[in-house]
Amino acid sequence: MINYITSIFYYKDKNSKEPSRSFIDSLNNTQKAKVFRIFQNIEQCGLSSVQLHTKKLKGTPLWEIRILGGDSI
Repeated sequence: MINYITSIFYYKDKNSKEPSRSFIDSLNNTQKAKVFRIFQNIEQCGLSSVQLHTKKLKGTPLWEIRILGGDSI
């Protein structure tokens, strides 16, 4: 098994606010669990382990995480 070292950095705007963290904080517990399960999979196995849930944003070093299902976020 390959071990990946991955860090998750929350985007900060020019006022040092973290809109992605604020968004995650606004989710209900079930939705938060889904988000953090994806984060955990990325941390343990790398981005290839969650290909269905991620998309590289063109022209940036950023990735979008998509949580699919009845409450797609």
